[in-house]
Amino acid sequence: MSRSARRMLSLSILTGAFAAIGLASAAAPALAVPTTPSATVAAARAQAKQSIHRRSGHVRPAWPATAAHRPKSAIARWLARQVGPRKPVACSKRPRNARARCRKRKASAAFATSITMRSSIARGGPGASRTEPIALRPSQPAGSLELIRSYDIPVDDPSYDRLLNWSWTYDSAVAATAFTSVGLQDQAGRLLDQLAALQAKDGSIDFAFNVASGESSGEIRAGSVAFAAIAFTDYDSTFGDNRYLDNASRAADYLLSLRNGDGLVRGGPDVKWVSTQHNILSVIALSNLAEQFQNNGDDADAATYSDAADGISKGIDSQLLVSGDQLAHFREGVRDNIVPLDTQALGVIYEAFHKNPDIAKQIFEYAQENFAIDGRSIQLSKKSASYNMTYQAPGPFSGYRPYLGKNTPDVLWFEGTAEMRFTSSAVGQPTHTLDASMNAWWDVTRPQGLAPLGADRTITNNPYNEYHVWPTAAAGAWAVLSGAAKDTDWASPPTALNLLK
Repeated sequence: MSRSARRMLSLSILTGAFAAIGLASAAAPALAVPTTPSATVAAARAQAKQSIHRRSGHVRPAWPATAAHRPKSAIARWLARQVGPRKPVACSKRPRNARARCRKRKASAAFATSITMRSSIARGGPGASRTEPIALRPSQPAGSLELIRSYDIPVDDPSYDRLLNWSWTYDSAVAATAFTSVGLQDQAGRLLDQLAALQAKDGSIDFAFNVASGESSGEIRAGSVAFAAIAFTDYDSTFGDNRYLDNASRAADYLLSLRNGDGLVRGGPDVKWVSTQHNILSVIALSNLAEQFQNNGDDADAATYSDAADGISKGIDSQLLVSGDQLAHFREGVRDNIVPLDTQALGVIYEAFHKNPDIAKQIFEYAQENFAIDGRSIQLSKKSASYNMTYQAPGPFSGYRPYLGKNTPDVLWFEGTAEMRFTSSAVGQPTHTLDASMNAWWDVTRPQGLAPLGADRTITNNPYNEYHVWPTAAAGAWAVLSGAAKDTDWASPPTALNLLK
């Protein structure tokens, strides 16, 4: 199979991913978790012990790399430069308005631990707060990590010290998948080697890490584990390797260990709530892994994982899909009627490849009717809760908001907008208008060789999530992936190619 046909987040690979659900034999027990690895898995795990360096100090940074392996496009170069820690700017060298705040925070031992988790991959569930403070785990071995910093934060921003060196595992996994989608094997492999080194023996991986200290979050969330599995399998499939087969298998087994009595994957080992997005990502991860085993000639493991994906899919369709008198759409989770944008974007693809085109069309129309926003601008603000004194542009900009529901954040969200661009392309909808809007948005930061801004305004006091007017790794990675389904020209225009020499 050609490289272009193996891209995890392209139309071709998603076709194979959801077709793989039908690989199971009638004799295979539904939702079975493999307890004895096959010869293929055993061989891959033996290979992994030799080729994957687990905290041995040999994980290489994505940047700098040799000239032959450096990304050619500006956005891929920015993503590579985001890998690894950044030394904070000294208080004395910061802008005058930020010096006093810096000194005050340095005097507090607790300031660096006040982190807000990203709700789209973190949690959901009835009555649950959608943000969780990260609790650092003192037993985590110290040392810098070669994961991607999630944000490129202006030095005068009140959140600079708080979030500078934090990396959400989901962001590194999505960035690795973006590197893979454009053939950057070296950069993808370096990120995945670090994720593999941080993966626990049971297949789990912590939700977030401080790349400067090596400290980790105290939480494990299924969405992050699932996207790490997707990134592992996507690399192997694209580059014709089994290097990360063991890592993907362990992650898949861990996801299956989180299933509840209804066959759906819980948000993590310490919670009972169920996220729609987590389960859709789990289906993709399991289906891709099943396809890899099938291609390796291992029908038994292929059947086991595809059966498991099929079982989770039944739970998604029966408990998480809303239909009837209104356009079909996906709720955030079991008994949680908040509606997230990213779940609709993934849900369109999910239903299309389950051969439910009418439902897929309804979900797409629902997203267009309820999430699309326009007439936005980027304005400066000195207020701490909405701080942004770096980026300003009159627009008008258009895109998509992240949530529907009471008290949900009112922002233009580029990551979700790029996901909708990917979905639009994948289902054959025109993208010219959306491309023009996204290009105009990106032009605010593109002349500096930066990724797109995450949002049009800063929100730090919303119960659902934080949003900031900063370039973000997730926005940059999805900018690449949203073009990978059909083309990548818009995501890396010629005028941007020479900005980061």
